[in-house]
Amino acid sequence: MMVSESKDTFELPAMIQTGLSREHPNKFQLQPYVALEHSGGKIKAQLLTPIPDKPENHYFGIWRRGDEVQVQFDGKKIFGGSWSSYFGKVKKIYLKIASEVFVDGDAVSGTVRDVELITPECRIAPYTPFCASEDRGVTFACKDNVYTATGKFNAKEVKLPDWFTPSCKMTDAPKSQ
Repeated sequence: MMVSESKDTFELPAMIQTGLSREHPNKFQLQPYVALEHSGGKIKAQLLTPIPDKPENHYFGIWRRGDEVQVQFDGKKIFGGSWSSYFGKVKKIYLKIASEVFVDGDAVSGTVRDVELITPECRIAPYTPFCASEDRGVTFACKDNVYTATGKFNAKEVKLPDWFTPSCKMTDAPKSQ
């Protein structure tokens, strides 16, 4: 999951990203991570303690209140900082939930459920943004507000994905933030 600055240049954007990763240097253990980048800067990633490799759900959240931004994993704070230090003068910001790989042949498997967008004005639950059906060998599907990504990455398999918007249900705004 990532909150990022939307730029019309090749300069690296400001971003805050979190999720689960399996990397070769860590013997492909399942690890939560936080990656941070100031506009035009370099990504600084922090891998956290590996977690048991069990088929269970994990919760990630990125939220902002005033100038504070916080990243949570399974209800625990894993990063806290100043929103303005990353996004102070940014005009366009977007949220992205994706599966990522490093090299051709890397396998992707992931499921996302219970996505919510909460603002001071309303709560959208489930939140269902535009979705791409596939990207370079990885397919992405949505059924009953459960999103699943599977496949093997192939950088040469470039084609335009079909974009779709699953139905979305509006609920009442939260009472307090």
